[in-house]
Amino acid sequence: MPPRVRLMLVLKGCANRPFYHIVASHVKKRPDQPILEQIGSYDPMPNEHNESLVSFNYDRLGYWLGHNATPSRGVGMLLGLAGYTVVHPYSYRMAWENRLKNAAKTSTPPTTDIPAGAPDGQNQKNNESTSGELKQAASASS
Repeated sequence: MPPRVRLMLVLKGCANRPFYHIVASHVKKRPDQPILEQIGSYDPMPNEHNESLVSFNYDRLGYWLGHNATPSRGVGMLLGLAGYTVVHPYSYRMAWENRLKNAAKTSTPPTTDIPAGAPDGQNQKNNESTSGELKQAASASS
């Protein structure tokens, strides 16, 4: 049985300036073993146009996917966003969570006041006394 191959991101930049190579590698590769092939690169830091750059060698990518190489989650997301494969389910999940976070930031916090029409005993007493005072004021003015 041939060894399994995985397409994954390998960090080549610094902590403050990450840069990734997209590589084909054995699943059980030790750190001292060389990679099989570099397929592309990914620069997550936005440039002056606010874009993250991704490059793929699509010929070699097709070769490795044809030989049953499995992409990691990060590479799968990049392939889906590039339009090479279907969009990764984790991309949908991240978009949904970001949408909820943005909605929570823009919406006003709920108030703790009880609405006037609420079936609360205290509110009903206040409404009755207010309506009684209004009736007395109306009869006194006529």
